[in-house]
Amino acid sequence: MTLFDVKDKCKLNMLVFFLYILIVLVPVTVMSHRYFFHETPAVVSIFPVTTAILFVLHTLIAFFMLMQYMANRKKLYLAVLSFAYSLSAFYLVYKLLYYPGIFLTGAVLEGSVNDLAIYWVFRSISMAAVFLLTAFLYQRRDTLCISHRRVLSVVLAASCLAVIFAYFLSSKNPLFGMEIVTADGRDYSQLWSGKMGYVIGGIWALATVLIISVTRLKNTFWLAIGLSCISYLGNVSILHSSIYIHSLVWYYARFFEVLSTFFVVIVLLYDISMVYKKTLMKYQISYESSIRDPLTNLYNRRYYYDAMKTYLDKKQSGVRLAVMVADIDYFKRFNDTYGHIHGDEVIKYVAWSLSHSLRDQDIPSRIGGEEYSALVIGASEEEVRTMAERFRINVTQHHRSEFPGTLPAPVTVSVGIYFMGSEDDKAEACVAKADAAMYQAKQSGRNRIVVFGEASL
Repeated sequence: MTLFDVKDKCKLNMLVFFLYILIVLVPVTVMSHRYFFHETPAVVSIFPVTTAILFVLHTLIAFFMLMQYMANRKKLYLAVLSFAYSLSAFYLVYKLLYYPGIFLTGAVLEGSVNDLAIYWVFRSISMAAVFLLTAFLYQRRDTLCISHRRVLSVVLAASCLAVIFAYFLSSKNPLFGMEIVTADGRDYSQLWSGKMGYVIGGIWALATVLIISVTRLKNTFWLAIGLSCISYLGNVSILHSSIYIHSLVWYYARFFEVLSTFFVVIVLLYDISMVYKKTLMKYQISYESSIRDPLTNLYNRRYYYDAMKTYLDKKQSGVRLAVMVADIDYFKRFNDTYGHIHGDEVIKYVAWSLSHSLRDQDIPSRIGGEEYSALVIGASEEEVRTMAERFRINVTQHHRSEFPGTLPAPVTVSVGIYFMGSEDDKAEACVAKADAAMYQAKQSGRNRIVVFGEASL
């Protein structure tokens, strides 16, 4: 039973998403517009630091998306998302080339600030376009038949053209130019007067709406993607608060993008942990199914003998071992008289009695149709006899037990015990001796216990 169903998870993710907008984005934007729009002294060292942090975070996200795609090649949108963050990381690396003194105490900004603004514009537009493509691919994921390699090739080609175009618009090429930041490097008023900032904000708003409407934030992964869209939209919204390069708004926007991206990484890591937890649970369930008898839930024959061999190999450590073998008396009569369904109920009842008569460290198993065996670990001979007697009595007292099923008639068992000695090194031989003692119990009148080499109790 899960804590939330799918609809509950969608509602919870939606709640987190809008709370993030109301508690983080809106207050930050309002404060930026009212208090932090003034020009301030330049703190150039902040730029390479934030750029380097974003590069690391975007690289991690790209790697995570790629691993997700490699695990499930049907999800093309994951490959596109991985490419989007890889493209962003590429732009960030190119921006870092403007900070040759990044690791020195006298870090300076080389090159045109306008170039950095141009690359920021192209990075934002390219990322938003890829997110729009992601929403489309996710919506058509079950019906769209298209070559993954072709889609990725087209996206790569378009991105390369965008990078080349950005290069020609920068100061690296004297033939073309695009002015976003003024010549003195103080303000980026052209970003808004030329409507470019509004276009970027509109594209990210559209990408955010499509991601939310298409995915419904159905899981933690899509919550992270939605928050990633909000981080870019919030970055543009905060930058609109001022036109000065060196203002608290500019630094605030950088800090907000880093913080939002870091939060996305945290959400994705949480998603990874949940996937790991589910995978581990599935493995445990699968493993338990492979070593358990499906009818009785006792250990199956293969696991039982493997465990016994393991303990025989460790017998030199001084751990005392004993084997119990039990068989239901007159079991054929139950099947012939009451049918196999009631016969199965008897088998389950005896298995239930056996497991409730032993300790947690002991290993009860079903080794045949109506035959059971148990490896008793680290118990004295008297304790083993007591457990066997308790098991025999419990089987005969169905009316006092807490077994949920019903029995058609009283049940008894015959039990054989063998105490392993230092000379024993074969699991099959030990079980055979306990089995011989059990047959001796049947020949002595049934519903009793016999220790190998001794008279019946």
